[in-house]
Formats: sequence, structure tokens, C-alpha cells
Amino acid sequence: MAHSFDWLLIFTLSRYWKQYGDDAVEPPGPPPVPKPGTLYTAFGHTRPVEEAVVPLAERGFEKLYDDEAAKTDVRGELRRLNHSLILSVIETLDAATKRSSQHGQKVRKTST
Repeated sequence: MAHSFDWLLIFTLSRYWKQYGDDAVEPPGPPPVPKPGTLYTAFGHTRPVEEAVVPLAERGFEKLYDDEAAKTDVRGELRRLNHSLILSVIETLDAATKRSSQHGQKVRKTST
């Protein structure tokens, strides 16, 4: 069994050297881009080229934002969420270090 593995390794390395070594005229290009309506294989799974994006509401998830609000000021919303997250972390650390009796209450408040 080890003998056949050695030949397979030699064959693979020689093929690699022919394609990418110093003597190679031009390395092979990337595979062609699949056309719409065809299938492609990636990581062992075959999928169609055009996959439909299913909205989260159809999958049973609750929508947490308004479409119009998300379209108007994305940067402002992200900034607001970032400030809220930083404040929650600071409050939790404060409760954990200075007021350890309130730590559990702060953690529950932050997680909701």
C-alpha cells in the first residue's frame, strides 16, 4: 500500500512541477465562471448558481428593525449600537469590580 502511495505522490508532484515550475510556459488559469442556471461544486456540496435569498420573516425570525429606518441612516444606527454595547460592557465591568453584589443583576439586564 505504501508503494502505491509513493507513486501517487511522485505523480502529483511532477504534475505540479510541470504546471508551476521554472520550466512552465504559462500556469493554468482559473476554472471558467459557471453560467446562470447551472450547478457548481464547492467544499463537496453541489449548489445552483443562482440561489434565492429567503427573507428572515419567511424563516420564522422576528424582524427587529424598520426597512425605511435602515435605509436612511445606517452609519448612525451602527454608531448608536456601538455606544450602547460599550456602555453595557463598562457597566458590567463596573458591577463586577466595584459592586460585586449587583454583578448578576447587571449581567441579566445586559443580556435582555
